[in-house]
This record gives sequence, structure tokens and C-alpha cells, in this order.
Amino acid sequence: MPSIHFPEFPEDIPTHPLLVIDYSLRDQNEIDKLWGAATNLGFWYLNNHGADELAEGMFQMAAETMARYWCRWVKIKK
Repeated sequence: MPSIHFPEFPEDIPTHPLLVIDYSLRDQNEIDKLWGAATNLGFWYLNNHGADELAEGMFQMAAETMARYWCRWVKIKK
């Protein structure tokens, strides 16, 4: 299997590190970092936001729903 080779990233393209905001800290430093990222950069990584648990429940519900209705859909499709 051939390996994938990626070219070097060009040096003349400006980049910025991804700011990581820790939502669980909720201190003034994190608030300032979030505000700066939102108003100047337009992107950031929000860590410890608590949405993982909510999203996992949503995906689990979707899996259960698909399992319940998939057999019916396959029979109708035939």
C-alpha cells in the first residue's frame, strides 16, 4: 500500500495557533481569551463545555430509532 506524502506547508502563509478555551475554569483569563478569539480570530476550541454528554445521548437515541425502524424500511423497499 503506497504511503501518502504531503508537501511542506508554505512559510509565506500566515497562521495562528488554535486557542483552547477551558469552559470549566470560567475565570477572567478564559473569558478574555474567548472574547479575543471570537472578536479577532473567529475560531477557537472550547474544551470541557459539557455538550459531549448531550451529544452522546442524541446519537444513542438515533441508533435506537434506526434499529427500530430499519427493518420496516427494508421490507417496504423490497
